[in-house]
Amino acid sequence: MATSEPHNPENDPLIDAGAAASSPEELETEAQVALVCRCYDEARGDEAPAALIRMLDCLLVIGSKFDGPRPSYDQSDRMMAASNKARNPIREALEKVYPYDKMQLGMDALTGLKFHWTETPEERAARTPHIIADLADLAAIFRNDLRNVLLRRAIKDRADQRRDDSIAGLHPVFREIMETEILDIVDVKVA
Repeated sequence: MATSEPHNPENDPLIDAGAAASSPEELETEAQVALVCRCYDEARGDEAPAALIRMLDCLLVIGSKFDGPRPSYDQSDRMMAASNKARNPIREALEKVYPYDKMQLGMDALTGLKFHWTETPEERAARTPHIIADLADLAAIFRNDLRNVLLRRAIKDRADQRRDDSIAGLHPVFREIMETEILDIVDVKVA
């Protein structure tokens, strides 16, 4: 659900009102948490690939600079609640267009990036640095695959439009036949 206006954190209802008095870094963190929560909300439907791409882009940017402020416990809880609420709807939306095992791996990478973001420097230091690199790479693969899903959808939509345009140019008798019986057969073969 893309908007034509740029995001303004000061007018975002998902941003904690108390964060406005915080430092610029904390306000940025709050805006990022709100974006992750919003993307989870938007991903609970047909727009799951686009919303997950936005979230993965956000987390991959955050992941490239984990030395900034980390989310508070409240912010972490909000992201976890949004994630739990969206997990099944996302799975249902994606299973129609994306293999389950790859989806699970991508969602696990996304979750791992969120957890890493919320960890203290000491918790991060306890792990090999390869883990975050692997999570980031798996998340990037997932993001790229979701972009491919959107590209395939756009190609199919244009093909459908071309077919509809061709049918509209037919004689009314043929158009009626095409719109009822023959298209049903074609749709079965394509599916």
